[in-house]
Amino acid sequence: MNMAMARPEALISVRGLTVDFGGPTILENVDLDIYRGEIVAIVGGSGTGKSVLMRSILGLVRCQSGTVEAFGTKITDLGSEERLENRWGVLFQQGALFSSLTVSQNVAVPMREYLDLPQPLLDALVCLKIELVGLEAADGAKYPSELSGGMTKRAALARALALDPDIVFLDEPTSGLDPISASAFDELVMVTHDLDTLREIVDRIVVIGDKRVLVEGDMAKMQRFDHPWVRNYFTGRRAHAAFGGASA
Repeated sequence: MNMAMARPEALISVRGLTVDFGGPTILENVDLDIYRGEIVAIVGGSGTGKSVLMRSILGLVRCQSGTVEAFGTKITDLGSEERLENRWGVLFQQGALFSSLTVSQNVAVPMREYLDLPQPLLDALVCLKIELVGLEAADGAKYPSELSGGMTKRAALARALALDPDIVFLDEPTSGLDPISASAFDELVMVTHDLDTLREIVDRIVVIGDKRVLVEGDMAKMQRFDHPWVRNYFTGRRAHAAFGGASA
């Protein structure tokens, strides 16, 4: 076998995924693979099912048909005691911090659940994660109500990175936050509208529309793809501004 031609490991495989919530179909017969070592952005118009796809992968949304596999295990086969939360981190769009806990306590939640660490080491790791995302160590003592929008995102990101996960899922990560360096993550899946982020750090773009994956590939492929929404998003006035081109 020619190892140079070997495909990278698929950490996530989605096959024939259909979700309808008992009403209009949101996603229909969706296939998607996420490979080790890549940064993937899922984009699409409002209401096209981007976040539904992410939540389906996470097992938070029940699909009507199809399968989702993560690390070789079908999500639908997992029992309540056999979960994958310790292998991925999630940053939800609004942060979803526990309001009654400080930033440090929020970041410590997954560590306390999955790791058996002495308190001094746990405290040191929490401080490390907080500083990793650009917050000050003193911010760890603050409650979510005392944080700005950007600080809330950073705190939630610190919690998502608490267990050094294999995969990080980010829902609109740059809302209220400066662009995230690609070197901060090993594997990353993000739902975003931020063209600057797509340009700077993304390896592959997946466009959701018409209940399915319309196209996936690099920026050049997006700009060549003949679909009204894709063409407007990647070659319109907003795209020209983001990518340094002249607008009409």
